[in-house]
Amino acid sequence: MTWKVIAISDAGTASKFGGDDLDKVNKGFAGIDVDDYDINADWKFRSGKLNIRNAANTFSYNVIGAALAADRTLNLPLLTATDTVAVTGLAQTLSNKTLDSTCVVNDANLSANIVKENAANDFGDFDNSFKDNRIRIWNPADTFRYTIIGGAIAANRNASLPVLTADDSFAFINQTQTFTNKTINSGYDYGQPANNIIRGTGCDNPYAGSPTGPVVRRTGLFAANGATEASGFVGGSFTAIGTNSSMKNTTEGFGQDYDTTAVANANAGIRQGATRWRREWGCYCIGRIKISSTSDVRAFIGWSSDTAEIAGETTLNNFSGFGIGKRAADTNWFTMRNDGDATEDRVDTTIAQTTSFLTFEMQLDATNFQSKIDGVAQTTQTTELPASATDLTFHCEIETGAGAASKTLSIMPIFFRCG
Repeated sequence: MTWKVIAISDAGTASKFGGDDLDKVNKGFAGIDVDDYDINADWKFRSGKLNIRNAANTFSYNVIGAALAADRTLNLPLLTATDTVAVTGLAQTLSNKTLDSTCVVNDANLSANIVKENAANDFGDFDNSFKDNRIRIWNPADTFRYTIIGGAIAANRNASLPVLTADDSFAFINQTQTFTNKTINSGYDYGQPANNIIRGTGCDNPYAGSPTGPVVRRTGLFAANGATEASGFVGGSFTAIGTNSSMKNTTEGFGQDYDTTAVANANAGIRQGATRWRREWGCYCIGRIKISSTSDVRAFIGWSSDTAEIAGETTLNNFSGFGIGKRAADTNWFTMRNDGDATEDRVDTTIAQTTSFLTFEMQLDATNFQSKIDGVAQTTQTTELPASATDLTFHCEIETGAGAASKTLSIMPIFFRCG
């Protein structure tokens, strides 16, 4: 219907309805701006009958009621500034929102910083990136928390969790914890004290012969307080070479000196007469030595298929073995290895041979030969290594060159492990 504006000048009275009063009513329903209406009565709009027009009065938002089965109240929030209604299907940016436990997030590209309260969070199959210091795990009393700090990595790294067969705990580097079911590889530092002193302790686990089944880990120690004394599975297998005597160093402790005497091509040190090692058993040793001279002296510390004393400049020619050593004229230490062919393979470590004590550490396993000199890791070698079934013996020896001056090899305790 059309509401007419009658424009009759009749203001009426305090008790009489006049024409001007009816004009205001008519204008209010005819799209003409009149005095504001202050409604204090219930107005009911049937579904689809509340139309909110655009500014040009050309199109409308048509408000449709849902199929309610009972009255519901729609509360408007308390706004602190002009704002916009959010709707379900329109692309909008939300701010100052917290999703509670009833919310389900389906956006596969959603980044971090979503908080879900009081529920188990399942973020589905999409990636979640958490910035440093943003993952916090609280104790059951909700009073203190673990905060996870990211390391200063320079590339992406994966931290893989193991397959657990029962509940377990994380391990931490400074926490007092007991480990079970662990295998310690050759890169493990056993916590040597100052000056790399190797203490004279070891496990007594006698062993003789070559096992044919699964290899059990075995340990032993060359104690260096006697000519050939040793414990564990290396016990009773060493032969002293040259003139030996006990020595006491104020820094290093007790050890053993082995002298070549003043004879050209004379040997000093220790060697095993029994073949108690194989590559696939994970041959490992760590020890500490000193050579009295840097000139006209050869050295070899490691394993060889030859049980005789080292001889000449090519220790491993025609033998299988691996270790560190030097020729008479060399000024640096070399890593040495061979698989039994006519020529040993050598790599210069660039570490100078001096007359000071040094710590050596080495391991040969099924895939490679690794070594350290005074804690400096050398290049891992993966070729020209002894065959898996080759029996090996341990040597720690020096040999004079063409000159006749005596040389002394000082040996501190050496720790051994295999299997």
